[in-house]
This record gives sequence, structure tokens and C-alpha cells, in this order.
Amino acid sequence: MSSNPVALPPGPDELRSIDAVSLTLVAELDHTTLPFLDVAKWTPGSLIRLPNSAGETIAIRIGDVRLATGEVLVIDGTLAVRVADVAGIPGAPDAPAA
Repeated sequence: MSSNPVALPPGPDELRSIDAVSLTLVAELDHTTLPFLDVAKWTPGSLIRLPNSAGETIAIRIGDVRLATGEVLVIDGTLAVRVADVAGIPGAPDAPAA
């Protein structure tokens, strides 16, 4: 019989110690490739067409890591993202039930 303890993920108390750490979050709408000459013709009011359709989910990243997906909203005239799906993060608290 093995006496090695099983390592449990950190709970909320252990996570409080890193509460002051700031992360830069990127909510990526979409990306596209354009010829340089098209970009050189931009003026105020120019439109950039993106491949995604309106209403599709967007990627939420921290650095190069895709952390979640979300839906773009406008709330009181400000852009916001409603988190739709979160990638498995060891030790992260469970999401509240909807």
C-alpha cells in the first residue's frame, strides 16, 4: 500500500495569496490578412471586413494561451465579453451553476 499523499488543487484560501497578480487579457475579435496597398488606402471611416460572422464566439487569451471563449456585448455603450466557455485550468474554482 502506497503512503504517498495525493496532491489536491489549491482551494480559495491558497489562491488569495496571488490575488494581487495582474494579467493582461486579450479579447480577440478575429484576424485577417490584407495586402499592404489596401491598408495604405485606409482613411477615417474605412471598413475592415473580418471572416467571422456577427454573433460568433471570440477567443479570450492571456499571452499566447487561449483561456476561454466569449460573446461580445454592448452594455451602457461599452464593449464587454460574456464568457461562454473556460479552458480547464488546474486549481481554478468551479464555475457557478447557471
